[in-house]
Amino acid sequence: MAFQKKILLKYAEDNGFPNSTFFIDDGVSGVTFDRPGWNEMIGLAEAGKAAKKRKREIAQAEKRIAELDRIFKRIYEDDISGAISHERFLKLSAEHEAEQKELMEKEVQADREVVSTYE
Repeated sequence: MAFQKKILLKYAEDNGFPNSTFFIDDGVSGVTFDRPGWNEMIGLAEAGKAAKKRKREIAQAEKRIAELDRIFKRIYEDDISGAISHERFLKLSAEHEAEQKELMEKEVQADREVVSTYE
């Protein structure tokens, strides 16, 4: 087994895979999927997928926050120029603030979930 690991490690390093991890199930039949090494490998793969999903959610929230900021600037300019009533501006402003707050809370929660995935 040690010789096989050495061969595999050398191959990995020679071919640009510097962070090799071994999942070993010594003494456990290959007929079953209920093996410690296999379960560890699957758990790490699922954690990586979850982290990737959370990162995508964070990027989407950041994009929407930037879009809301651009929209709000235009609405503010419309309020100043008189293109919309001040009452309408206040209503839109309140809606903007509520959505912005919700997005930021989601972003913070997703950040926490990404960090906890790697702990």
